[in-house]
Amino acid sequence: MKRKFTFHPKDYAIGQIEKYYSDMAAKGWHLEHRNIFTSSFLQGEPKDMKYRVEVASPKAFDSTRLPEEQVAVYEDCGWEYVWGHGFIHIFRAPADSDTEEFYLDPAQQATTLKKLRKDIFFRARWIPFYFFFFNFLLDTISGTNVIANIYRAWISLTGMMVWSTLFIGIIFAESLYGAIQINRLYKDLKKGKPLDHRPKQQSKLPAIIKNCLLVLSFALLIHSTTMENEYPMPVESDGMYVTLSEYGISGERSTAQESEVGSYASPFCQWWECHEVLAQPNTWLYQTVYVMKSENQTANMARCLMDTSTFAQKSENFSEMTVEGFDKVYYNSHLELVVIKGRYVGRFNSIFTDESRDNLLTVLNQKWN
Repeated sequence: MKRKFTFHPKDYAIGQIEKYYSDMAAKGWHLEHRNIFTSSFLQGEPKDMKYRVEVASPKAFDSTRLPEEQVAVYEDCGWEYVWGHGFIHIFRAPADSDTEEFYLDPAQQATTLKKLRKDIFFRARWIPFYFFFFNFLLDTISGTNVIANIYRAWISLTGMMVWSTLFIGIIFAESLYGAIQINRLYKDLKKGKPLDHRPKQQSKLPAIIKNCLLVLSFALLIHSTTMENEYPMPVESDGMYVTLSEYGISGERSTAQESEVGSYASPFCQWWECHEVLAQPNTWLYQTVYVMKSENQTANMARCLMDTSTFAQKSENFSEMTVEGFDKVYYNSHLELVVIKGRYVGRFNSIFTDESRDNLLTVLNQKWN
């Protein structure tokens, strides 16, 4: 027996749910199971069926089915219980049968929507809160500026940020739309207007636009991942980063911690994330280097690198230095260095002496010319 899976109308569109399953039955596809996003159907003879949705509040820790006593009452009236979970429970009967409707008084049916209405409003209301709470938590845990983290992610990980932002935005928009629709239905029922069991077909344009945006943003995400390349750090730099040996510090690399390079690209920049650790002498260098598409972006990126730095954590904790050949140089307590030159901007973490810092700047000045 053939089985088919399709996306179905949302929980708030009760009339649309009933019409959708009736239309599928007329084509020979009969509802078997309804998941969160999709429904499964079994193929059979086309039948003229009517479907009805009963909205019931799920009991704590038991939201699979309606009470057997309630199901028995509906079945005695000629309705077949097809499926139920959470708020939505679905019955069907032949379209020409004389089965009674669940509710003769629309106001009585409105009372059944209260918990579903409250649940949908809750989801729509709290999505922005979850977003800001997550950012606050991220800020607290990392100890760095969350706005700077977000800006840096938009510039560096554009594909991922576009896709995730669009995904969250669509969830919020659909939750808000669902809250408006269920509230409108609730008010109509309270006024005595019966539920339309076969409403007009809704326009497919919003869904088409939504799916196109998701596909395009997902394509951008996939493209950005193809631009990622991570590999062991070579002896001589193959990018705009530097190795310890290039500015006079040589030795045996640590076997306990791998020295690695990550090379990435986005529509706004090309960048490297690197770390190198020597066992003898005990020396390390962490660096993040960007080549921006425009020089106008380097100042903002430099500030972000300072605001998300490991030790200083704020741009205010950096001191500006004047160094010939560079647009800006910021220094923090022999541990962190942020440098701007043209379209290049980088942050370097190590235990610097004045000599090693000056040697690093000399090498950078030559490499970034």
